[in-house]
Amino acid sequence: LVSTIFGVAAVVVLAVFVREQKQQAVSTFSQKPSAGMISSDRRLFAFVGVNTLFHLGMFSYAFFLLRARDIGISIAHIPLIYLLYNTVYALASLPMGRLSDRVGRKPMILFSYLLYAAVCAGAALASSTWQVWILFAAYGIHSATINPVSRALVSQISRLQSRGTALGLYHASVGIAALPASLAAGILWDRLGPAVPFLLASSLAFCASLLILPLTLKDTE
Repeated sequence: LVSTIFGVAAVVVLAVFVREQKQQAVSTFSQKPSAGMISSDRRLFAFVGVNTLFHLGMFSYAFFLLRARDIGISIAHIPLIYLLYNTVYALASLPMGRLSDRVGRKPMILFSYLLYAAVCAGAALASSTWQVWILFAAYGIHSATINPVSRALVSQISRLQSRGTALGLYHASVGIAALPASLAAGILWDRLGPAVPFLLASSLAFCASLLILPLTLKDTE
């Protein structure tokens, strides 16, 4: 019931206070694709492909909570480590966004890929409860980086008149990867043990890090 209040308030704010700037319509039907357009599309598809590979290891956060319980975190403390994750996520989002404006999107995405690889490897190998708290804090930094920076990059490397389509393609690829990622993690957990899905996710994140290195992901004109 309380959540409904905030949901309705968000709709009111959007309807009353948010104004969208009108842009002159750009017709592309009579234009032949230029070299810049083709290059932009190639950058977009290359990034979406690498990012999809990465998200095949981005299973549900519920697995991290289960792993925390498996390591020894009490049920009473499970909400606290999830609170830690969300608090770090909220506090790190603005600084990470500003840092990406300064150093570029690609270095920040590479950082988030490698951080997730480290978090998953740590979750697989952790044996003490104090390690869980560190992992969840690092997991919050990763989430604060990967989500907004990836969307910003997709907007920048796509053409102005098709940015909505580009963002739709990005989110569709993430959604398509989500189901097999969690399904595979659950099967591997049940059959081979809880460490295996985290090691696989760490390997996929590391592979994505290597694949994104040669990509040219500069802003489109």
